[in-house]
Amino acid sequence: MIDTAAAVEWVIAHGDEPDRHRLATVLTGVWPAPLDVADALFADQSPEGGFPAPWSPGAPSVAATCERLDRIIELDLRYSSRVDRCADWLAALVAPDGAVRSAVDTGHLPSRDPLYLTAKVGWCLAVLDRPEAARPAARAVRDAVEASGVWPSCLTTTWLAAALLWAAGLREEADRGLDILARRLLDAPPADIARAGCALRATLLPPEHPVFRVVVRRLTATQRPDGSWPVDGALTEQVAVAITAIGAVAGLV
Repeated sequence: MIDTAAAVEWVIAHGDEPDRHRLATVLTGVWPAPLDVADALFADQSPEGGFPAPWSPGAPSVAATCERLDRIIELDLRYSSRVDRCADWLAALVAPDGAVRSAVDTGHLPSRDPLYLTAKVGWCLAVLDRPEAARPAARAVRDAVEASGVWPSCLTTTWLAAALLWAAGLREEADRGLDILARRLLDAPPADIARAGCALRATLLPPEHPVFRVVVRRLTATQRPDGSWPVDGALTEQVAVAITAIGAVAGLV
């Protein structure tokens, strides 16, 4: 099992004040930060409900909105009128066939991939308790599975799609996706393993599901003696991944 105490100590030593607030939330489920920190997450919300991105010159971006929701969901700030407005905007983007496409995000990887966007938006809507809005996206990702059983997209799409299928009640399809995900996580980098674990937990996948054994085993095997995980990127990214890893296994070990 991972050394949670060492990971927590490492984050406290190398993170800043927002990182420590995020860590406390992951560990306790209680949001301890001042209201102005929470308000900052919504400061650039557009009138439509989405959030802009550097590549979207002021227009709301599907990818940026979902990334912001990741933080909002993690900090359990999902119950507010501002989040409702955001969810309404995303739900309106789901086409009758369940697909999500965004002209604003065509220059941003992996968001130029409609299957990734569909899985991501569907996952967000499922976690935000919008099952009716999430269901068409779930059917779209179910129908996109190739004959080999995999999705023709990136690894992120695999864990989002499997989590979405589980949340939508498509358990047989979800279990097939989770089995594929478990195999792909065996040689995935720690950042992806941690993010996959958190995404699955957010959709209330039972902690005894076999995929979590892979998450715990791989995060244990890749943890450094100082409590951190190897990550390509700046120290801020290393801290972020460590907090995500702690959240992915909280209560599992």
